[in-house]
Amino acid sequence: MFKKIQAYFKTEDDAEDVHATLNKLNIQNVLVDQLTEESDRSFIAPLGVNGSTSAANPVGYPVPSDFEEDDKKERSIMLEFEVEEEDFGEALNIIKENDGHVNRELF
Repeated sequence: MFKKIQAYFKTEDDAEDVHATLNKLNIQNVLVDQLTEESDRSFIAPLGVNGSTSAANPVGYPVPSDFEEDDKKERSIMLEFEVEEEDFGEALNIIKENDGHVNRELF
């Protein structure tokens, strides 16, 4: 089963670099798009480290954390894709390693 992820980056090059790295995983339906100035970014959050597991986070992958509000405005490029559920944690690690942010509702 595939899980949809939307990741947000400062530049299109950043998003394309992550897309290239994600190609080693089982992904599909990849889209890179520019957000408009008016786009709501209130749901965007960086990924923090969480090595523990729980019912909500059974494999201990990165989870949303807090950050400066101004950083949301800089996230104008969205990388959207679907990833096989078994590769979900690795996809989040790749996004985190490349300073990507995600939708808090993903968790």
